[in-house]
Amino acid sequence: MVIYGIWYSYSVLLVALVRHFGWSRSLTSGAFSVFVLIHGGLGPVVGWLARRFGSGRLFVLGGLLMGIGLALMAETRTWWHLYLAFSGITAVGVSLAGWVPAVVLIQAWFPYRFATAMGIASAGIGVGVLGFNPLVQFLIETWGWRWAVRVEAILAIGWLIPAGLWLIRDPPGFSIPRVDQPRGRESDLPPTGRCRSPSGPGGSGAWPRRISRGTL
Repeated sequence: MVIYGIWYSYSVLLVALVRHFGWSRSLTSGAFSVFVLIHGGLGPVVGWLARRFGSGRLFVLGGLLMGIGLALMAETRTWWHLYLAFSGITAVGVSLAGWVPAVVLIQAWFPYRFATAMGIASAGIGVGVLGFNPLVQFLIETWGWRWAVRVEAILAIGWLIPAGLWLIRDPPGFSIPRVDQPRGRESDLPPTGRCRSPSGPGGSGAWPRRISRGTL
C-alpha cells in the first residue's frame, strides 16, 4: 500500500515540479518513465534474491533505499538530481520491496489459495493510491512539494523497515534447492512411484494409485 501509493503520487508531484522549476512536461515525466524501466528491469534479479535471501530482508533494504532516494529527491536543484534520486535510487528501492518479493512470499505461504491471496494483496495497491494522492496534494498545498516528499521518505522507512524486521516471515523450509543436490533416480523410487501404461506389453492395465513426488 505504502510502496505503490508513493509510486503513483508522482502524478501529483509532477505538476508541482513543473510549476516550481519551469521544466517541460516531457522532461519531468521522463523521470517517471526511467523509474518504471529500472523497476521492471530488476524484476528477474529481485525474484532470485527473494528466493535466495527471503522477502523480509529485501523489504528492509528496499525501504532504506526508498527513504534515501526520496530524501535526496526533496533536495532537487536540477533535472538530473531528480533522475538520480527518484528514477534511480527510489526505483531500486521500490523494486526490492515491491511486487516481485510480495508475490514470492504470498505464493510460499498460500500455495493452495494463491489466487485469493493475490487478490487481497492487489487490493492494497488501490487503497494506497486512493489514500496517498489526496495526502500528497494536501501536503504540497500546506508545506510545499519538498516537505511532501520528505513525509513520503519518513513513511517508507517507518513502515517498510519495521515490517521487514518483525512482521514479514518466510514459511518454514522456504529456500531454493541446492545446485549440487542430487536428483532422485527412477530406480530409487518405490514400485508405486512408477507410471505404467494402462495397456500394452508388460502393462497391468491399471494406473498406480500414488505417484511419488520424485517423479514430478
